[in-house]
Amino acid sequence: MEKEPTSTTMRIQERPREGVVLGIYQTVAARRMAYDSLLWQMPALSLTAQAFLFSTVLTPGSSRTAQVIASTLALSVSLASLHALRRFRLGQHMDSLLLDRVESELGAEGLFGINPHASVESRARDLRQGFGAIMRRSPAKTWYIVLSLFALAAVVLLVGAAVGWEFTKVD
Repeated sequence: MEKEPTSTTMRIQERPREGVVLGIYQTVAARRMAYDSLLWQMPALSLTAQAFLFSTVLTPGSSRTAQVIASTLALSVSLASLHALRRFRLGQHMDSLLLDRVESELGAEGLFGINPHASVESRARDLRQGFGAIMRRSPAKTWYIVLSLFALAAVVLLVGAAVGWEFTKVD
């Protein structure tokens, strides 16, 4: 004899697609949050490593070999950080687009009155909140600039170490 389905079982069977969509949504949302964490932890770790390497280059008494090696490593860390930042930002952005599609399909904009995954500027405008000019620049783009400047500084120190500049000579 076959068991009669309960009302809960019937609801689950009637809406299997929604359950799958919700599971995928939760997975993508968790991954997007992981990208977000990596996106902001990586520059801090990069700057910590570069500070140590720059201090090695600029410490009085460092050998030319140590200066060249430390400068090369600082440049490598800068370039790797730029690459990682770009990759994490791309992953975060792609997941945001996927979440936006799901939210649009589920009618999230109707529930909240705004698109939860719209740009910060758009959400601020929709909520009638002020948005200063400084806030229009993407934080990720600002970090690209900062890390690029560190890469440039590493190149200058590498060239200087290779040609024998005395960085810490005091007259």
